[in-house]
Amino acid sequence: MAPAPSGLGLALGMTLVFLLAMCTSGLSQNAGALQIPIANSRDRSMQLVRLGEEVPEVFWHLRHRGVHVRNGQDSTIVFDRYRDKLIILDFWASWCSTCIHSVNKLDSLQTARIIDDFIVIPVTSDDVKQAHFVFKRYKWDMVSIMGDTLLRKFFPYQTVPHQVWIRDGKVIAMPKQEYATAENIRLATNGGVPEVYNNIQDLVLDPTRSLFEGTNGGISPLYKGEYSKVLPWLDGYQWVRPTYFVRNDTTFLYCNNVSIQLLYYEAFKEGIFPLLTSKNGSGIHWEIADTLESRFFLPPRANRRGDVSTDRKKLQWERANKYGYLLAYPRTITEEEARLIMRQDLNAFFGERFGLDAKIEDGPVYRYAILRVRKDIAAAVNQLQRGADNPHFLFGQQFHKTVIRHLQSIDGMRFDSWRVLVDSTGIDPALHCHVEFTPEAMGNLDRLNQELQSYGLYVTIEEKPVPVVIVRQRQRKNLA
Repeated sequence: MAPAPSGLGLALGMTLVFLLAMCTSGLSQNAGALQIPIANSRDRSMQLVRLGEEVPEVFWHLRHRGVHVRNGQDSTIVFDRYRDKLIILDFWASWCSTCIHSVNKLDSLQTARIIDDFIVIPVTSDDVKQAHFVFKRYKWDMVSIMGDTLLRKFFPYQTVPHQVWIRDGKVIAMPKQEYATAENIRLATNGGVPEVYNNIQDLVLDPTRSLFEGTNGGISPLYKGEYSKVLPWLDGYQWVRPTYFVRNDTTFLYCNNVSIQLLYYEAFKEGIFPLLTSKNGSGIHWEIADTLESRFFLPPRANRRGDVSTDRKKLQWERANKYGYLLAYPRTITEEEARLIMRQDLNAFFGERFGLDAKIEDGPVYRYAILRVRKDIAAAVNQLQRGADNPHFLFGQQFHKTVIRHLQSIDGMRFDSWRVLVDSTGIDPALHCHVEFTPEAMGNLDRLNQELQSYGLYVTIEEKPVPVVIVRQRQRKNLA
C-alpha cells in the first residue's frame, strides 16, 4: 500500500481543484492531445490506412459535409472528384494556433496558383459554430470538412495539425506542417516523393488485447518484474498516460511513450500533495548529475524549418528517453496498490540503469485551503442538492470556483498560486448542486464558514511543508 500523506489530513481520493481547469484543459496542441477511437478492425472498408498504402475504394465515395470558409456556403465533398490530383488533407482544430498557421500556409500556396493538380482540404471535428471565429478572421478560399468522424478512422491522429498526402490512390506522405512547401508539393504533383519527416501517429494500443504483444505493440522489454515490464519507445504509436483497469480478475496498469518525469510522477502521485503537478520543481524534484539532467530534460530544439536531420535527432532522443510500462497482476488490486508496484519497478529499473532512487519526502511550504465535511457525506450531499436547478452547476467546478473566489478576496491572505483548494470531502465532483453566499462572505473566512455550514461543509487554512517525490542519483552501475 502507498504511504498516506503525513501531517496534512489528506484522505485518499482527494480531488485536485484547478480554477478554470475545465476551460483550459485540452487547449494545447502539444499537451492536450486529441484522443480518437480505434477503427473497427472487422470493418475492412473503414480500416486505417498507413503510409505507403492504398486507400480503399469506399474512401472515394463517402460524402462529407463541407463549408466554404470565405462565404459560408454548404457543400458536399466526395473525393472521387479529385482522383487525378494530389490531395492534401490537413486535420485542424479551431483552438490550435499551429493548425491555423498550417492551413494559412496551404491556402496561400493554393490561391497563388503556382502549382497545378493539387487540392487542399482542411478537415476538422469542430462544428461550424465552434469554427466561426476562425472563419470570420481568416476567410480561407477553400472548403473545409466539418464535424468529421470518418476520415480520422482512416488516418488516426493524436495531435493536430496532421497532414495526409494522397496521390494516385496511395498515401505518399504524412509530413509535419513545416514540410508543406511549394517545392515539396510541386515534386509530389510531378510524381516524385519529397524528403520529409513523416508525422506517423496512427497506431493505438488496444487494451482489450494482450498489450505489448504481437501486433499490439509487441516489443522486447527493458526490464521484467514478476508481473510487470518496463518497455522502450514504440515508433508510430500514440502516447498513453498511465491507465488503470481490471479485466477478468486481472489488474492492469499501462502507459506508452511517456517521459521519465511523467513515469515517476504518476507512480508516486497518490503520495504527492494534490495541488502540485508533474513539472520539475513542483510535485517532483530531481537531485541528479548535470549530465543526466541534460539527457532527460533538454531534447533537441523543435524544428520549425522542415529540416529532416533535426527531426530525426528528436526521434532518436525520444527512443532513448521515453518509455512504456505494463503491470498485469493476476488478481484484483486497487489503483493505489498497482501504482505502488510501479514505484518499485521504476526504482529497480532506473536504479540499475542510472543509479536513481525515488521516495516521498516533505518539500516546500505551501499555504492552501482544505474543504471538509462537517458530519457525514450523505447529509452534505442532501444539503448541496437542495434547489439544484441548474444542470451545469457542478460541485467540482462552479461550487469550488465560488469558494475559491471568496477565499482569494481575504485581505492579507497570500496563497502560493491560483491552485488554492484541496477537496477532502469525498463528494462526487459531478454532483449537480446549488450554492448561494451573501456579499458579506466575500473575503471573510468566518462568515464564509458560517454560510458553508448550511451545506454541511467548512474550510480550514493550512501552511506547512507538503509531500513531493524526490529522485536522487546514487552510484550508478550503467549509463547505457
